Amino acid sequence: MAQGEQPSWQKFVMEAGKTGGLPPASLSTVVTPTTFSTGPDLLPQFDPLDALPSSAAERLRMLRQRASDSHAVIPPFETVHEASMARVDAENALRKRTNHAQDFGDGLAPDHPLVVAAQKHLDMMTDNLARLQALQQQRTLAWQAASGALVVCEDFLRFAVPGNCQLAEEEVEAPKVATGALLDAIDAQRRKGRELRATLHTIRSSAFPSSFAKARLREMIDAAAMQGAPVISNMIEHADGKIIWPTQRVQAMVLNVATAPAAVAFHESIDVIAVLCWLHRDALIKRLDAEIDAEADDGNALSPADRERREAETLGDILAQDRVIAELVYAAQRAGLPCEHDSSCSPLALLSLRLVTAPRAEPSGTSFGLSWDLAGGRQR
Repeated sequence: MAQGEQPSWQKFVMEAGKTGGLPPASLSTVVTPTTFSTGPDLLPQFDPLDALPSSAAERLRMLRQRASDSHAVIPPFETVHEASMARVDAENALRKRTNHAQDFGDGLAPDHPLVVAAQKHLDMMTDNLARLQALQQQRTLAWQAASGALVVCEDFLRFAVPGNCQLAEEEVEAPKVATGALLDAIDAQRRKGRELRATLHTIRSSAFPSSFAKARLREMIDAAAMQGAPVISNMIEHADGKIIWPTQRVQAMVLNVATAPAAVAFHESIDVIAVLCWLHRDALIKRLDAEIDAEADDGNALSPADRERREAETLGDILAQDRVIAELVYAAQRAGLPCEHDSSCSPLALLSLRLVTAPRAEPSGTSFGLSWDLAGGRQR
């Protein structure tokens, strides 16, 4: 085909376009479309240090530095990979010494000096790889322990600070403990913290009083009874009127349908429970009260008000205990003792902060130039 001559199929398409009355598209090369882009990342890059007082910012820097130092001493993957490949090479070298000639080996006896040397080299490479893997695992665990508190603090500062609160410094008096007794003191304080958390779990899992359950029972029965009352006005106003019973929408799974394995069906049916509550309200309440009395544990129950009060008090005690533990751990780290913060410790205790409720700023009514005063016709 001569240069510039168009293929027959292209001519056919152009002729068809002419007969149809529509101009043909250009046969020039189509430019490859570019990948869709939303532009630069519009999310602000927020550093938690910017929102902290000076002392708390210094503590966050200490946590970051400690996590970075712990990560720096982990044997890199390349080192472990090289040790693994060295062991594989040593194993192949030993196999070459002992394999038969038909397997491209030397066929040497196990007590041959070359075989003994190859076995010794393989044992050394195996031991070297095992030591590197154990060291990597040990230091990875140490890094995870050192970075746990850092992750808790940064997540709290980025995502969990309430919008109507500000962070303020909290003066915490460090316990006076001798350097040699710091680790024992930390263990003792952490034991107290675990006891407080167990108390909090007991409060949250305690039963409600039977009186509270019976009051809720009556609210539920009364609501269902109101919903279950039938409408008979049609029978009075119309000769052929019928009773209007309360209905409910019921959802059901449709099974054994090959073309629609997850089909769902809906239908309306009479709300029998609501009608039953309307018809036999007192009898239902009496029987359900007896069931509540049989299941109740009023001796260990807490009312919602008591539960809320005791939970708030226990949470305050846990925060105070976390502050003591955090100060002891910082003292142990300054003394060079092997001790890390627990990731369950409150970030407020780790950074010596407290939340202060601030009045919410009044938002502007609208953007400039996008509203009009109704009185006076003035744009603002």
